[in-house]
Amino acid sequence: MNEFASDQRFDRIVSVEMFEHMRNWRALFRRVHEWLRPGGRFLLHSFCHRSTPYFFEEQGPTDWMDAISSAAG
Repeated sequence: MNEFASDQRFDRIVSVEMFEHMRNWRALFRRVHEWLRPGGRFLLHSFCHRSTPYFFEEQGPTDWMDAISSAAG
């Protein structure tokens, strides 16, 4: 998602279990907004827990989640 770019506009965008791995939600929401056609719909599915929050901790370049979050800056 950090490198995805599109000149196309979409009627629907679905995100399943991705946002919890990203750090800059504001920038990602802005990009989703730009990709949606007027009246388009966005479904966000994200894991969370009300009593046991989990904060992703960077573990180095060999960890695929770390490589993704680090690229987001």
